[in-house]
Amino acid sequence: MKTRLITAFLGLALMMPLLFLSKTWIFVAAASLMAFIGMLEMMRCLGVHRNIAATWPLYGMAVGLPIAARLLGRINSFGSLTLYVLMAYFFYLMALTVFSHKGLHFAQSAEIFATGTYVSLIFSSIVMLRDAEDGQYLYLLVFLAAWITDSFAYFSGRLFGRHKLIPAVSPKKTVEGAIGGVVFCVIACLGFGLFTAIVWDAEPNYLGLGISGVILSVCAQIGDLIASLIKREHGIKDYGKLFPGHGGVMDRFDSVAAVAVVLLLISALPEMGLF
Repeated sequence: MKTRLITAFLGLALMMPLLFLSKTWIFVAAASLMAFIGMLEMMRCLGVHRNIAATWPLYGMAVGLPIAARLLGRINSFGSLTLYVLMAYFFYLMALTVFSHKGLHFAQSAEIFATGTYVSLIFSSIVMLRDAEDGQYLYLLVFLAAWITDSFAYFSGRLFGRHKLIPAVSPKKTVEGAIGGVVFCVIACLGFGLFTAIVWDAEPNYLGLGISGVILSVCAQIGDLIASLIKREHGIKDYGKLFPGHGGVMDRFDSVAAVAVVLLLISALPEMGLF
């Protein structure tokens, strides 16, 4: 527990300056670095990190997509580029599978493509949210929703947990903990809206923030469960050791992953302006 607390404190101390520098390329460089490390962790988990032919494009995508998100600045342009890149990689990977003489099986290639796509989108989505209209508020919601959900789902589960959520995937998670995570995430999102109104003179859409709080909290918990399922199926405890007591990038950002992608989709809906 002591190691976890020290790591959390140091992580917060490092992250705060990055948030202040979010409009600079330092923020993008940090996003690309985290994406690269996260991709390496996932490929190690799948046991294919030494298959350079299959995985090298994924490392390029992990580094390049956050940069592309900053350069393009518009979700339509970024979405089109990402779709073309993923289609090209899918065709390349399938061709590699066909000609690898059973060195690479279809199920394995599908797993590489699915997890690689997921990791590639996480940090580029955060950059895209930061550069969107009202992005100075939106990208902060990613971390707020994910980490409030994680923390209060844990404490609610410890205090009130009686019914297991999905024990085959994550034995310690409870229904009561999940509900607590959702409730406190909604409260945090509404509180964040009030904070932006007072400090930054924003005009928050409280109904939209409340609805988004429910959606994002559920997605955060699904993201956590996805990460747990992958680790369980591949027999590992943590994805990495970058954050002592917390694991690797994908252990620390498993909830953030789902929230970032879903919030980007929500923000792209014209009628769902949150600020």
